[in-house]
Amino acid sequence: MRTLLLTLLICCPSVTGFGLGAALNEKTVREKSDIIAHVTIIATSPVATKPSAPSEATGPKLDSFSSVATARVLSPVKGCKEGDSLRLAFDNGFGCPNVSYTPNEECLVFLQKGPDGVYTTMNLYCGRFTVKAGQVSDFYLMHPMGQAPQTLPLSTVLAWLREPAPAKSVN
Repeated sequence: MRTLLLTLLICCPSVTGFGLGAALNEKTVREKSDIIAHVTIIATSPVATKPSAPSEATGPKLDSFSSVATARVLSPVKGCKEGDSLRLAFDNGFGCPNVSYTPNEECLVFLQKGPDGVYTTMNLYCGRFTVKAGQVSDFYLMHPMGQAPQTLPLSTVLAWLREPAPAKSVN
């Protein structure tokens, strides 16, 4: 067990360029997402080149990931329109933290545009929420402090995201 932990500690610096999969907050997703949308994954394919760690200056690029998904926008919230086709880089090839996409799944995603025009999921897996049968799984952004129900109706989540961010009160 100690050997495993020591190995993880030694290996962690090699993935720091990807950032940790830290939970997002409402302010961050509203301000820093280039795209917020409910999408369906059409297809996935491997990237031709081997993943390389991104530099701090340029951020993640397509060659920093081992796969790319083609997604179609079903319900836009920010930065896109219904029917748009998006390319989403995923699977950093280094293990956790990571994000994955599979064909025919639906997701609510918070994306940032990379320097090569391919989008990446904010904070890796923390910027992706599964949608099944019109329900969003574990959408904690509406319920900070760990009080999120296991599922919420997609229509409720989309309406909340389309509302202007609440103003902070000044005391």
